[in-house]
Amino acid sequence: MTDPTSTAEAWRLEALRRSAEIDSGLAETISAEEAQCEVRKLLNAQARELEQSIAANVAEILEA
Repeated sequence: MTDPTSTAEAWRLEALRRSAEIDSGLAETISAEEAQCEVRKLLNAQARELEQSIAANVAEILEA
């Protein structure tokens, strides 16, 4: 089991690191809407790939 205190500290340190990265201009930030749009594109692409894979597997099974 993970220690909740160490997990919280790890998140705090990562937030501080990320904040410094953003403040220094090393990281690009985007809006939540842009992020959601990009995630939807990725998920849709993965869904299409999965559908194609399933269709190929079904066709292979039916041919056997």
